[in-house]
Amino acid sequence: MNKDKGEKYDKKCYVMQNLIYLHYQNDSFDFIRNPDTEYIEVIINGRSNLTLLYCHKWSEIKRAIDMRTTGSINKSCEICCNSARMVAICTKCSNTYCIDCYIDLFKTGNGIITCPYCRYSIGSNKPECMMELCIGQIKINAGICE
Repeated sequence: MNKDKGEKYDKKCYVMQNLIYLHYQNDSFDFIRNPDTEYIEVIINGRSNLTLLYCHKWSEIKRAIDMRTTGSINKSCEICCNSARMVAICTKCSNTYCIDCYIDLFKTGNGIITCPYCRYSIGSNKPECMMELCIGQIKINAGICE
């Protein structure tokens, strides 16, 4: 992030932090900067986290926090509509996907996952020889043993 964009991002995060404190007085929040991405991570009630992205709007952040604080994260996939034991959540719009659909998005984008709802993309292009290794890591992180 360049200096000017970084300063604007920090100001926006400060405003979002104050809105969070104002709207969620019965919950606890910690704000830390991820040293790898330089984004602010919001730790909600000591367990669930949310990354504040430069493009986030208050309505998106509020929806994501509401889902995490009320425990109403949808346990069905927004793509295949099947019930999911483990879900992946879009960091921008908070839509949920089962791990199989998440892996399909990963494969389709060659390592770049694009949310089919908000079109937010995350990741980087991976060479074909690395795809299976990365998919294996996704499964390990999700707790899926084959």
